[in-house]
Amino acid sequence: EKKLNHALQEFKMYLKEFADKYPNEEHFDVARILREQGRLWKNKGYLIKARHNTLEALKMQKRVYGKVVGERADAHPTVAATYTALGDIYVALQAWKDADQAYKNAIQINTKAFCTKYTEYNRRLYEKRAEMADQLRNTEKVLK
Repeated sequence: EKKLNHALQEFKMYLKEFADKYPNEEHFDVARILREQGRLWKNKGYLIKARHNTLEALKMQKRVYGKVVGERADAHPTVAATYTALGDIYVALQAWKDADQAYKNAIQINTKAFCTKYTEYNRRLYEKRAEMADQLRNTEKVLK
């Protein structure tokens, strides 16, 4: 808990520093900081705050990577990482369809970025989707 709070304070400081350098907050590092803040909020149990930060990170990534020559948000591994984080938050919220869609988006982006669907990142995402499906089947059995 103490380490999480310290990390959140560090991220807050970095965001302020970036806000001074980039007044409109249009920078890919700001998006990464927002994503990581979202992960920390999730770990602390603040799932709505976590989802908000992660969705803001995605919006910013789409804007920033859309402006950089040769970069596209739909084929950038950092954006896939943000979708993976969003999927993890949706799993914690038990929003299964949203989680599955976030993981599918991450797989699609990784496949474009690496020109193959056979990556370590995608393997982990397929495992997450399988675990989620198992959990849903077990839940349905309990409810019957």
